[in-house]
Amino acid sequence: MRRVLQIQNFDDLEKELNRLEKAEKVETSGIWSFYQILLHIGDFIHYSMKGYPFLLPKIFRKTAGKYLLKRILKKGVMDPGNYNPNTPKKKEEGNAIAALQRCKQVIQDFRKFQEELAEHPIFGKLDKETWERFHCIHASLHLSFAHPEFQSVEISPIEEVVILESKEFSDAKTVPVSTVKIAKKKAVSKKKKIPSKKKTTVSKKKKEIKKGGKKK
Repeated sequence: MRRVLQIQNFDDLEKELNRLEKAEKVETSGIWSFYQILLHIGDFIHYSMKGYPFLLPKIFRKTAGKYLLKRILKKGVMDPGNYNPNTPKKKEEGNAIAALQRCKQVIQDFRKFQEELAEHPIFGKLDKETWERFHCIHASLHLSFAHPEFQSVEISPIEEVVILESKEFSDAKTVPVSTVKIAKKKAVSKKKKIPSKKKTTVSKKKKEIKKGGKKK
């Protein structure tokens, strides 16, 4: 089970990190903990400035790697299960708050970074704009496995309340959406009962007509 995320730039990524930071708790549906996901995202952004601990052969980075990058950028998504020898093989818990703060910090470091960026271990050399785009697609993949739980659901003002007029509410009132849904269901069920009364009335009239015919 995964969430659908479309993080387009670092501004979007920061907003998502801030949202996750406010959650009561964050569960994950993959083999990594929330801490490991944040650590991995932070590491990848850091490595793009300081260098990665591994590189695939240069011939691969210039051929198949370039093709893979082009396809990822075009689709705007990454599929799970891509090759990375340094990724965790089992779930481990850690300080998720510290890892989240580190993610925020490396985003700021990347924005300020003016030196030559490192090569991607699979895709080779990338310019800064492409690096940011890749980091956001990469973060979208891993954060899609993180499921935040909030104490209260945030609803926009338009969805929060509605004006309802019905027999159950003598005057027009502002009521919660959940109440409206219940009221609508009850109103529908009452409408369904009306035809049955008509049928009963008609059947009684038919019986009276038949009885009258017999008397004649």
